[in-house]
Amino acid sequence: MVVLRRLSHLCPLQFASKRLMLGMRMRLVMTESVEPLATSTVRERPCEVVLAQDVIYDSCWQQSFSRILPHERGLHYCGISVDCKNLQGGLDVLKEDLLELPNPVLVARGPLMSLIAQYYLESLPLAGLVLVDPILIHHVDVLKELKTRLRGDRTGIQREFVNELLTATRPRPLKLEPGAVPILVLQSIQDDIFRQASHDVAHRHWDPDGAFGEIPVHDLMSTECDATVAIDLLTEW
Repeated sequence: MVVLRRLSHLCPLQFASKRLMLGMRMRLVMTESVEPLATSTVRERPCEVVLAQDVIYDSCWQQSFSRILPHERGLHYCGISVDCKNLQGGLDVLKEDLLELPNPVLVARGPLMSLIAQYYLESLPLAGLVLVDPILIHHVDVLKELKTRLRGDRTGIQREFVNELLTATRPRPLKLEPGAVPILVLQSIQDDIFRQASHDVAHRHWDPDGAFGEIPVHDLMSTECDATVAIDLLTEW
């Protein structure tokens, strides 16, 4: 569980709920959208949790998220697919899916998706950001290892994305200010370089004088951990 100091005294899900109640729901381009049932006994929380994930994982969190979040936690859930060959392409897709939502909480699962999400925040809003196995653009050793792990990528799209990052002569600097939004970091890839990358990302976004406090890194112990573990951490956050 993450204990954060907030100027608004609201957790990310509460903050997003307030913003969603003030705005209108707009049409989105996405792969899945599930809302709490009107007949459910679980109190509905008008907050949108959006999941986007890389292809490196053998397990997919979408089924558990779409079942548990709306029906057991009272949260609106959306699943999106971000297939892109480079960082700018990923940003374009993410903007198309998220821009009309009033401050969603984004769960970016995977190094590439987490990277895209951090650049998205440079100029566009989120109520909160959950980064799973995140990296920064200068983590070359992690990118090389990721390229090896992506050999099973049938489309080759994400391998091309990694190649583009590795061969860039001038990597795009991340201009996002520390402490911009509440951030939760989850670590599931059991490898020292990925583990260090997660801690680097948490440190990069921590503002010691900001409203949201220190960003801890929660170890999920395995890439195949039950998605309910991540859901529990998200809803307790």
